[in-house]
Amino acid sequence: QWQQPLPQQQQQQQQNDRNKDPDTNSSVAVFGSDAFPLSEAPTDRLVFIDNLPIDIDPNRLWNSFGRCGDIEAIEIFHSRPDLDPGRKSIDDRKKIRSPSSNSRRQRWQRPRTPLYGMVLYKDSKGAAKAVADPLRIFGMVLDKHLIRSHAASGMTKLYLEDVSSEHDIAAIEYELSRLLHPHLYVCLDASGHRKRHRPVRGPLSCVIRFPSFEAAYKSYCILSQELTFLNEENQDCTLHWMETPPDAFLFWTRQLNF
Repeated sequence: QWQQPLPQQQQQQQQNDRNKDPDTNSSVAVFGSDAFPLSEAPTDRLVFIDNLPIDIDPNRLWNSFGRCGDIEAIEIFHSRPDLDPGRKSIDDRKKIRSPSSNSRRQRWQRPRTPLYGMVLYKDSKGAAKAVADPLRIFGMVLDKHLIRSHAASGMTKLYLEDVSSEHDIAAIEYELSRLLHPHLYVCLDASGHRKRHRPVRGPLSCVIRFPSFEAAYKSYCILSQELTFLNEENQDCTLHWMETPPDAFLFWTRQLNF
């Protein structure tokens, strides 16, 4: 949930609770705090941060981006502390020095961890500084990770990932359109909807494009709470603002040296 920095003892207790329950930081129950204005999209106050270290906590992100302005809340997505063996548990010599690059497309792509975050500022001035060209283009280095900021206005896609193969594209389209009716109708591309690194009969993953961040934000609020695919037991379906990289598992387990 959206949270402010906690005392060291409470942080340790919270980390222990996450280790016991891996789903604590999932993308479904992320709107349980009064700090987040559910009534409208905070487009001019919200900043997205990508390529976060796998053991990032709100305090470190708060200290880094608090220089731009007063922060109201922070949210970190896609954290898997249950898979993290710890910084000292793996010999650096045994780490993979670069992500798998079997395709020409992957060779020039900047490596990106699966973790990303949202920083909600108290006013638009802080958010404007956080997405200024130096941070948006060149980024900042945090624990050897080059993290970059993105303005909320440019975030117009949602990624519905790892939907059970029991559901086909038509069923997904129907469910999305039903929940977003009458404001939006969803039409998904039936070609290339399975991840390239997944088996042919593996889970489905879809990109949902919206005309604006406000539409995407409103849809995220609805889908994260009411979409049945996200609430099915024993399912890994997730809804995210950024696509999960193919090498996510290698990052979570510290097998990639980034």
